[in-house]
Amino acid sequence: MADTEQIEATIALVAIGQRLQTARKRHKMSVAMLSARTAISVRFIEYIEAGEFGRIPGRTYVLGFTRSICRELDLDPEELLQVIKSEMYDGIGASLETDTTPANRGNPITRAVRFIKSIF
Repeated sequence: MADTEQIEATIALVAIGQRLQTARKRHKMSVAMLSARTAISVRFIEYIEAGEFGRIPGRTYVLGFTRSICRELDLDPEELLQVIKSEMYDGIGASLETDTTPANRGNPITRAVRFIKSIF
């Protein structure tokens, strides 16, 4: 994997974690409260909020935990799950944009910044 692709994937996953953390705080919920409501370990919620999805054992848990957290925080999980799947499981560097022709992909860093802006 190229360094740029790895950086882009990391930025996207950290942005998802930050979005979930912001939503949790907006709901005035601690990590412990979210853990109790979702039956997800505090440790795994902390990994997710830090964008460290790779520390969670297995795709099923990563996607299931993320889906449960999104639902508890009144977020639509599909967009976030799509990014996680493309960055972790469908090959790092899959485009975050709908038009993936080479001429329209643009600079990977620019795409990552656009993605981050779109979720906040």
